[in-house]
Amino acid sequence: MKNDPTQILTIVGCIVVLLVASIIDVSHVIVTQQVLNQECKTNYSFIQVAVAGNNLSRICQIKNQTITIK
Repeated sequence: MKNDPTQILTIVGCIVVLLVASIIDVSHVIVTQQVLNQECKTNYSFIQVAVAGNNLSRICQIKNQTITIK
């Protein structure tokens, strides 16, 4: 059985898409980590933000809320 060029291009294309998606995900976590640590005065690790970034962001919002009485 010979390698079909279409199959090879499809496999290479899938690998490229997965690599790009992974790089985007990692950069998103890094930016979120930096913002959380700066704005919330925390020291979350990359792993903590990767696993629970949304929850940590919500906790920071709740912690920094101020009550306005009219």
